[in-house]
Amino acid sequence: MKKASTLLLSSLLAVSLAFALAGCGQSSEDKALRFIGRGDASAYRMASEGQRMSDALQEFFDVLQGPNPQAIVEPGGPLEEYEDAREEMSSYAARAEAEFQGVLDLGGVEEEKQYATMMIEVASKTKELAGFVEEWFNKALDVIKTLDEKKIRSYLTGDEFEGGLAEIDEMKSEIDKLAGKAKDYRLENDF
Repeated sequence: MKKASTLLLSSLLAVSLAFALAGCGQSSEDKALRFIGRGDASAYRMASEGQRMSDALQEFFDVLQGPNPQAIVEPGGPLEEYEDAREEMSSYAARAEAEFQGVLDLGGVEEEKQYATMMIEVASKTKELAGFVEEWFNKALDVIKTLDEKKIRSYLTGDEFEGGLAEIDEMKSEIDKLAGKAKDYRLENDF
């Protein structure tokens, strides 16, 4: 009798453990939502840093045309703020892209994969924007470093500079549209 009750107790424990372990595994949907949560958090920070970068660029050019243009290179000044924000934006874009890429490796989560694909495109376009801004800004900085006021003013009102600003605005607009479509898709599919 004692042996039977021990065997019964052992069997019950084994069955309970099996049910507990079966419930511990995450479904693909749970995993997808975790990737999406982390990806969205990185994408949010990416957008915040993008805005900080835009603000720093605006301040940079405002200070440059003001009475104390040397202030652009002071510690904590617009140049440093721009560089920090651009680097952070690129970093968060890469993190977001990696998290959303994790969703694509899962099975049975087609709606989540579609959203992840949309957000990967947002992150990729943001990295392209960061690269373009860096190249465009470095050209402007090369002219500024000449300290030739006439050259600087001519460049800042010229076609190359203005064309770069227009391209940046166009790229930002495209990113905003893609992000808006992704947000709408997620809301429509309720995940």
